[in-house]
Amino acid sequence: MKLWYFFKLFVFLLIAGLTYQHRDEIMLRVRTAVHAYFPCTIPVTYSLGQFDTQFGLSRADFLMRIATAENAWEDVAGKELFKYVESGGDMTVNLIYDARQQTTEKLQEIGDTISDKKSTYEKLWAEYERLSAELVKEKTAYEREVAQLKNLQSAYQREVARANKRGGAEEAEYDRLETQRLEINKRVAEVNGSLSRLNKTISATNTLGAQVNALVQELKLNVDIYNTTGRTRGEEFSEGEYIYDSEGKRINIYEFSDTTKLARVLIHELGHGIQMEHVEDSDAIMYRLNAGKNDTITEADQAELRRVCRIK
Repeated sequence: MKLWYFFKLFVFLLIAGLTYQHRDEIMLRVRTAVHAYFPCTIPVTYSLGQFDTQFGLSRADFLMRIATAENAWEDVAGKELFKYVESGGDMTVNLIYDARQQTTEKLQEIGDTISDKKSTYEKLWAEYERLSAELVKEKTAYEREVAQLKNLQSAYQREVARANKRGGAEEAEYDRLETQRLEINKRVAEVNGSLSRLNKTISATNTLGAQVNALVQELKLNVDIYNTTGRTRGEEFSEGEYIYDSEGKRINIYEFSDTTKLARVLIHELGHGIQMEHVEDSDAIMYRLNAGKNDTITEADQAELRRVCRIK
C-alpha cells in the first residue's frame, strides 16, 4: 500500500516538475488554444524580436507606434486586445532591414531629386515662356520700327532728289528736309537700340531653352532610373507579414516610406494577429495592399473585427 502511495507521489512530483520546467511552453499552448477557439477573450501578448536600427527608429519609438496601432483596434472593440511583455509573448514583432527598405529609400532619394528638378524645370519653363513672349513682342516692334524708318528714308530721299533736280531747295524747304533728316537719324538710333535689346532677349531665350532641354533629358533619365528601381521590388513586394507556423506567431515589418505607411502596416498585421482576414475595400486597413492614404479604421475593417471577435 505504501509502495503504491509513494508511486503516486512520485508520478505527481514528476508531472509537477515537468509542468514547472515547461510552464512557459505549456502556458503559451494554452493561450494559443484560447486565441484560436475564443478570439479576443484575452489579450494577445507580444514581445520585440529582431530590431534593426537602420530604419532610424529607437525601440521605445517603435513600441510607441505599435501601441498606437493597438489602440486603433481596441477603441473599436472596446477591450484590450494586445499587451506588450518584455519577453515570451504569444507573438514576436520584428523590424527587419533588407533590400525592400533599401529600395524604398533609393526611390525616395531619386523621387526627391526628380521633384526638385521638376520644380526647377517648371520655373525655368515659365521664365522661358515669358522671355519667348517678350521676344515676339520685341521682334514685332522692331520690324514695325524698321518699316517706318524705311518709309521715312524713302520719302526723304524722294524729296531731296526733287529739290536737287530743281537746282536746290529753298530755305523753308531746306529747313523741313533737315528736320526730316534729324528725325530719321533719331529713328535709326532707336531702331539700333531695339535691335540690341532684341539680340539680348534672343541670347537669353536661347540660353534658357538649352537649360530647359538639358533638364528634360536629365529628368527623363532619372524617371527611367526611378521606374527601373521600382520594378526591382516586384509584384509580390510586401511591407510586412504575419506568420504563424511551427516556430510560432510573428509579425515582420520590412519597409515603410513614411509614418502613415508604418501605422497602416502595423495595424494591418496586428489585425492578422487576432485572426482577421483581408477585406475587399481598397481604402480599408485590412485590404490586401497597403494602398490607402489614411491610418483610420473603415467600416469594412470594423465589420471584420466584429466577425472575428463575435461582437454584436
